[in-house]
Amino acid sequence: MSRLVPAHLAQLTEQLGESFFKEADRRHAWNDLSRLASDLERHFAGAAREVLQDLYSPLDPDDESVPAVEAASQAADEERIRRVFERVAHSFEHANFDALEEERFLAARERQKVAGVRLDLGLERIERFHAWWRGEGHKASTIRFARSLFRLVSVDIPTYSRAAIVYRPRGEPRLH
Repeated sequence: MSRLVPAHLAQLTEQLGESFFKEADRRHAWNDLSRLASDLERHFAGAAREVLQDLYSPLDPDDESVPAVEAASQAADEERIRRVFERVAHSFEHANFDALEEERFLAARERQKVAGVRLDLGLERIERFHAWWRGEGHKASTIRFARSLFRLVSVDIPTYSRAAIVYRPRGEPRLH
């Protein structure tokens, strides 16, 4: 997938209109066309969001609505979960997020142990786990290690600018 550069659509279309169309009436037609395309995209994005909300609502741990009368079968529940994960992954991919592979996640977890941070996520209680990230960085932190006689030691910790996680605990009918 190609990477996109974030830009404000209104500024971009205005600059394109000024660059390509010298006549005011053609520039006005261009602005109308770009507004129409933007509205159409917003409509389709809203429809996709509503489908995802409908799929997710029975799996929402904070849902306070009245539950449906009939319970879904195990196969229908698994299909719903598969579709939710598929749609969420699609959305994050189109927002320039990268999927965090399990090997990279576990390697980062091991690096945290070396950095003096003990991280117990309880992954054995997780049935399904997906994470996405965008923008890597580093954070300098100071930690006191016993092996350095509790002197402050500077440690470089890798970070992400933005991250999202979707998981399903084992034995629970909910997604988080």
